[in-house]
Amino acid sequence: LHELANLDTLIDIVGSCIAIGKFKLDEIYASPINVGSVAPVAIELLRGLPIYTDNTGEELATPTGAAIISQIAKDFGLMHLMKIKNYGFGAGSKNLSKRANLLRLLIGQSLSNHPITQS
Repeated sequence: LHELANLDTLIDIVGSCIAIGKFKLDEIYASPINVGSVAPVAIELLRGLPIYTDNTGEELATPTGAAIISQIAKDFGLMHLMKIKNYGFGAGSKNLSKRANLLRLLIGQSLSNHPITQS
């Protein structure tokens, strides 16, 4: 992992751990991961998890992000019914040609153990 030599990687990992503790997150759920054009190491880190690509030709899941989400997410799928208590957005520094480089986080109280399905 060449990213391990970067200060950004350490900040991402430590920052994620601090946020989990600060917000007292008991369970973390994630949507399936759009990997784009993914590096082989990220594929390995995401082994067994639901991924997809929209064939943008750009990396959308970094090895650092893959390592973090693979360890902290309890499950992946559609959003569960919840009351939102807080939310946040994070922006990456890489300029993507076809989309904004954003990550969205919703913090809330679960109202159901079943995902909302569309009819």
